[in-house]
Amino acid sequence: MEKISIIIPANNEETFILECLKRLQASLENVKLDYEIILVADNCQDDTVKIAKNFNCKTLQVNFRNRSKARNFGFLHSIGDLLIFLDADTLVSKGFIYKTVETLKNSGKSVIFYKQNQIEKNSIAKYYFKLINWISKYRPTFTPVISCTRVYFKNHCFDNQLKSLEDLIFVNEAFSQKETNLCNEEIFTSIRRYTKFGLFYSLFLLLGLLLNPYKFEWRTINGNKLERTRI
Repeated sequence: MEKISIIIPANNEETFILECLKRLQASLENVKLDYEIILVADNCQDDTVKIAKNFNCKTLQVNFRNRSKARNFGFLHSIGDLLIFLDADTLVSKGFIYKTVETLKNSGKSVIFYKQNQIEKNSIAKYYFKLINWISKYRPTFTPVISCTRVYFKNHCFDNQLKSLEDLIFVNEAFSQKETNLCNEEIFTSIRRYTKFGLFYSLFLLLGLLLNPYKFEWRTINGNKLERTRI
């Protein structure tokens, strides 16, 4: 593995992006591999791009208003053998990169997902993340960070027609092909989406995931099943 490409889709993320990049760089210092950080600024109207430039990120400005397209666009401008798709409102640990590389090497799998915890303090959300981590022992759930090999991603990109939950579809497709592995390194993510949806709707989505992750999510998000749009 010669180079790592970290791809961060962002839409007005000035609140989180500074700490996200600080934590990421601290993690990258623990490995002796070349890397690039690609920020895909999708319709950013705040200081997200300005902050990212202070970290020598390759910055791509687009107006997709679509996270799947932003992630795929970042891939097209990357050269890494290992791809890490990282949400801008997510913080990684100091050992994150090292643990990711080791897990990928030792597991023989193509796609890695992670244990999760919350950034903001919320007593109810704490139990929600405990549930997600318990389910993740058996199958992937929603994930703000996905790592995978370049070879795998070329044939299994994010679906451009999905504006949300594309991470769930991607990682569950890999799971069905027995290409996933859970990394025990914990990542910390914002609970703003959980707050937006609320506990009951979030649990409803999780239930649908357990029952039928493919048909359920297509029906919920798009209204009907669409064919995957390759990049």
